[in-house]
Amino acid sequence: DRFTALRRHARLLVLAPSTAGPEDIAALRDAGWSAPDIVTASQLIAFVTYQTRLAAGLRALGSLPAEGGELPAYLAASEGRPFTADALEWDAWVETVDVDRATPEQLAVLEESLPTAKTSPYYLALVHDVTALRERSRLYNAIMYAPRGLDRRDRELAALAVSRVNGCVYCASVHARRFIQLAKDAAPAEAVLRHGTAADTGTARRRAVTDFAVRLTREPQRPLDLAALRTDAGLGDTEILDLIHVVAVFAWANRLMLTLGEPRPIPEETTA
Repeated sequence: DRFTALRRHARLLVLAPSTAGPEDIAALRDAGWSAPDIVTASQLIAFVTYQTRLAAGLRALGSLPAEGGELPAYLAASEGRPFTADALEWDAWVETVDVDRATPEQLAVLEESLPTAKTSPYYLALVHDVTALRERSRLYNAIMYAPRGLDRRDRELAALAVSRVNGCVYCASVHARRFIQLAKDAAPAEAVLRHGTAADTGTARRRAVTDFAVRLTREPQRPLDLAALRTDAGLGDTEILDLIHVVAVFAWANRLMLTLGEPRPIPEETTA
């Protein structure tokens, strides 16, 4: 029935998003869930994964004990996925909004979200729920592009590390390229893409940022040690808070990417 299908989708999205496939969306559709319903439910569930990691980070920053307790095991992505720094396309498994038939409100939130949102299948899927997309885009843009606080290179490296753990090939490719553009150094990003989050990223600061991102992603219920961020990375509390937000928002972003569609290479004729 409808709610059995939703419970299955929620468990998949929270605990094993990298195993999702088009058949999971088809199961929701067969149970009577429309594309707007699926997007709204997925946004809500993924948002809670952001809240969970944000709360865990804030507890650590405030020197409060972790909430602890045993949670169902999170299935991190297997090592066989085709991570790359090449640009990729993304195809939706849910029906997308036809931009020529979009409402004025849908067009407005697309324009606010990203310059290329009107041609992005990802945004044309998410715009089924205008309110959720607007709030998600504003939060994401504030976290990733704030003019002060944590260095942008650290934000992009953390986003790459979280995406690598979660198995989000598309997000990993985007944020690997952004890190490379900002750092003028491809080696750290290429190492994470090829060898995983235990790879040598070159400096104690990058190692501390990556280790923290991985721990908060995988085990938000466990105690978090901020010592390396303060000593090895030299981060103050405001910068650590920025880092917590980056890790948390990619719990949300990766899960939407992984469960609503899939990446594919750009055809060679369009990149020539």
